[in-house]
Amino acid sequence: MTLPGIAGLLLVAAVTGGWSLVAAITPPTLPFGVRVPPERIADREIRMTRRRYRRDLLVTAITATIAVIPALLLIGPSIVLSAVPLILGLAGFGFYWRAHSHLRHVKARDDWYAGTRQVVVADTRLRTDPVRPAWRWWWPSPAILAVSAVIATIVYPDLPATLPNVDELTSSSAQRIDTTPLAAFSPVLLQAGFVLLVPLLVIGVCRSRPELDAARPNVSVRRWRTYLSGMTTILLLSGSAINLTLLMVGLRLWEVLDDTAVIAGLSYLPVAGLVIALVVFEVRVGYGGHRLLPRPDEEAEDIAEDDGSVQRDDDRYWHLGGFLYLNRDDPAILVHQRAVGGSWTLNLGHPIVWLLLLAATVIGGVAVV
Repeated sequence: MTLPGIAGLLLVAAVTGGWSLVAAITPPTLPFGVRVPPERIADREIRMTRRRYRRDLLVTAITATIAVIPALLLIGPSIVLSAVPLILGLAGFGFYWRAHSHLRHVKARDDWYAGTRQVVVADTRLRTDPVRPAWRWWWPSPAILAVSAVIATIVYPDLPATLPNVDELTSSSAQRIDTTPLAAFSPVLLQAGFVLLVPLLVIGVCRSRPELDAARPNVSVRRWRTYLSGMTTILLLSGSAINLTLLMVGLRLWEVLDDTAVIAGLSYLPVAGLVIALVVFEVRVGYGGHRLLPRPDEEAEDIAEDDGSVQRDDDRYWHLGGFLYLNRDDPAILVHQRAVGGSWTLNLGHPIVWLLLLAATVIGGVAVV
């Protein structure tokens, strides 16, 4: 089997597997991004919705696996390898959206929260004694940037008039771009951007609103701390992984390494390793750490204080299947993503968020021009 064929099958497995994980790693009280009371987590409607979602994903994956090789032969790898993740991604989102909408409809129709005492809990210790990121994992990122900058400065005077186009996995010597300072130093500039961006994201994540369970506040605080500590470490390592990939891309661009498909594939191994580490962490720890076993003392304390309260139903603030958050009364700028674990989203109801988006749009527009 050729490299495009292997890449096509890997894309099918990655995208459909990713959508399977999206529904699997969320806590039982948030099936498909819909908040449900604890006594409803085993409801028949939720079980049937999960079964239908998995069936649709499986049928889609089988169909795509059968079709991808003939499509590569008839249409060509460039179009097919771009279309596969897009089509499967949209199909997965459609299945997720349908499951989300169905559960919200059933929850409202049967009034699942009738008679419950809905509350929100907070723990000020997360402010007075916050989670401290392991900043030592950030330092490899600027070190890699320095190495790349030195190599780029040394090789730049001797670069040819054109450089290979390293944007595509199947690029060849026939696809070349003009040698300009911006093109030659583009990997270094991107590395510098990630060196600055990652610490800002880590600080923002640490100051984001914690996901605490009103029914088990003491257990959920420790789970959130463990989860946040692990996620910030992965985030700090992401800067090094991305910069290492960009260094490999730069070596191909500067023709220090041959621009072959094998070398191109190897360039993305650091990022692939990072994604695998994130998936393993999410599967083992769960959304917000909900899969971590409670300590006996914490569980006993929660049971002793249990007054029947449940987490407040806040579905009205989440949109697009739980991917977008808009709450004008919430001072938080960054909140933990509800639909997909291991990520955060902006509170679109906060004025500062719109200023940040406007600034990002202006900077992006200037960069393009």
